[in-house]
Amino acid sequence: LDSVASGIDEAFHRFEEEGFTQADLDRIKAGIETDFYNGLSSVLGKAFQLAQYNIFADDPGYINTDIQKTLAVSKEDVMRVYEQYIKNKDFVATSFVPQGQTDLILEGSEPAEVQEEEIVANAEGEQFEIPGETAYERTPSSFDRSVEPPYGSTPTPAIPNGWEAQLDNGLEIYGIENYELPLVEFEITLKGGLMLEDPDKVGVSNLMADLMTKGTANKTPEELEEAIDLLGASINVYAGQQSVTIRGNSLARNYEETMALVREIMLEPRWDEREFELAKQSTLSQIAQQSANPNSIASNTYNKLLYGEDHILSFNSIGTTSTVENITLNEMKAYYDSYFSPSVADMHVVGAIDERQVMASSKGLSTQWETKPVEIPEFDLPEAPESSTVYFYDVPDAKQSVLRFGFLAMPETHP
Repeated sequence: LDSVASGIDEAFHRFEEEGFTQADLDRIKAGIETDFYNGLSSVLGKAFQLAQYNIFADDPGYINTDIQKTLAVSKEDVMRVYEQYIKNKDFVATSFVPQGQTDLILEGSEPAEVQEEEIVANAEGEQFEIPGETAYERTPSSFDRSVEPPYGSTPTPAIPNGWEAQLDNGLEIYGIENYELPLVEFEITLKGGLMLEDPDKVGVSNLMADLMTKGTANKTPEELEEAIDLLGASINVYAGQQSVTIRGNSLARNYEETMALVREIMLEPRWDEREFELAKQSTLSQIAQQSANPNSIASNTYNKLLYGEDHILSFNSIGTTSTVENITLNEMKAYYDSYFSPSVADMHVVGAIDERQVMASSKGLSTQWETKPVEIPEFDLPEAPESSTVYFYDVPDAKQSVLRFGFLAMPETHP
């Protein structure tokens, strides 16, 4: 950690010497603005923010001016605050290292004594007394609680207006206009994922999804990340059991530019050998971490019990150590070439944007994304159990227990 601390000190020194550009500030502002509106996209978020402004600004209406103050911050303001509150100020540094490896801590650190709870096996078997019924004074009611109140009128939900369209390559697009906030959420879903993988190469779609945001044919990973950040947008790609999904969020005014980046990510992948090896190592580390995570252990074991040991959907969608180690870059490219097609995809768009704008921004996907036939396999699924069965997976000395209950429900395609 001494080398990490040295790097942080060097970063502060460079910040003081070189400063930052207006583009850097604009990029950060765009992200803050998007995060601000995302925080207001739910009823809970609105309630929380209104309460916060009422407490700290003595005005819940401050919600309407707060973001404008943030967007008005200048480069001079940032440097003034840095000089006043951060430069050469005292601080607390903490070191968290594996038990017994104190040679990794920051030089000059003092031990922080933490009392670890002792886990006693079968402690729940100890006898204890259950107290009798406790008498307490009831709060009087203003009405007779033994009488059922009359039913109110049936609420009428406000169903938003939606639209449907189709690109020339067959991609179905579904949209809902909502102008409450200047945001747009979008998602492109392709059928596939784990269910199209070879059992010996499980994890290939996960690696593909991971690598798709690691640069494009015309942008390095750093350049792509900066381009996304400058728009205050987010673009994520991930693979699951039955699909690969590209999901994004942006300010409405930046939607067209965001979709241009989405098109580039989807249709002009970089497929960099170095990034591929880094993605494999990251995935292998994640698999190792899951082996010690109670929730991951429970989920992976539960799927084996639900589907059966050899069913493709019983596998961990990120793969296993052996399958990930054996996946090559060419095999990942072959998965992309075979299954990445608008014929098995649809797109959903919700936010402050209309159909005309969405269709205009999707022109690149329409003209450049070539359709190819993809056969989605049908799998036999196990029948629901006739009786309840309890399974136990033992993790010695575990400090946490995880329970899973259930069985497979009918598929969405069931008549």
